[in-house]
Formats: sequence, structure tokens, C-alpha cells
Amino acid sequence: MRRAVILLTLGVILAAVNLSIYRHEQVLRHGREILLRLAPVDPRSLMQGDYMRLRFELARKIQDALLRDRLPHTSGSGLVQVSVTPEGIARFQRLCGDKAPCDADAVILRYTLRRGRVRLGTDAFFFPEGEAKKYEDARYGIFRVGEDGEMILTGLR
Repeated sequence: MRRAVILLTLGVILAAVNLSIYRHEQVLRHGREILLRLAPVDPRSLMQGDYMRLRFELARKIQDALLRDRLPHTSGSGLVQVSVTPEGIARFQRLCGDKAPCDADAVILRYTLRRGRVRLGTDAFFFPEGEAKKYEDARYGIFRVGEDGEMILTGLR
């Protein structure tokens, strides 16, 4: 009996992990590509090698909207509606939620709040050692976005 419970638990865990991988692969394959304007940050970590810590202008606009609308802004997650220029650059439109649902045909991005800081997708981009010059002048993070607002960073431009 104990062995069956262990095998069942292991099977559920493996299924959950594989489902998560499948969902991320679908976003990478079929998600819409958008660009988020970067805000400057420090490009190195001695412990982790070459990487760029990322901040996005959109995160600042979300933070401003949370403060302006007096919404809780310490932890949790939410949705933001953006417009996308012909060049693919995402522009803040408004926050979405229970009181103000997102438009049905709008591009929606999911954000998280951690310790009062807005996070979009990821806050770091790792690159091969010695290639820092290649990314120094990057102005945008390139993301693939799923229909549910899930974002995966695919590169810098």
C-alpha cells in the first residue's frame, strides 16, 4: 500500500512538471512576440557570471497605477492591458481586475508583486561569458506572451 502511494505521488509530480513544460513550450511556439522597453541596471554578477539584471519601464507604470488607484501593492499578482505598436513595442493602457475586466481582444500581460516591486516575466537575462558588449546597448526585452498573459523572455534587442 505504501509503495502504491509513493508511486502515485511520483506520477502526479511528474505529470505536473511535464504539463508546466508543455505550457511553456506552447507559449514559446505560439505566443505573440512583444518588446518591453528596458530601464538601465547593473550588467554583472560575480557569483552567477555574466548576466543583465532587468527592469522595465512598464513595471514602473504599473507601480504608479497601483499607487494612484490605491490598490494593494506589496505582494500578489495581476493583469495589465497593453497596446502594441506596429514595431511590437508594448505600451501601458490600464490595470485589469474584478472591477475593470480586460478587453476581450486586448493583449494582456501577467505581473507579480514581490516585496512591493513589480516583476514582468523575469528580472535577469543570462548570456555567455565575454559577450557583455553585445548586450550593453539593448533597449528592449523580447518576450513571447501566451493568451493567459504568461510571459517568457527570449532575448534582448
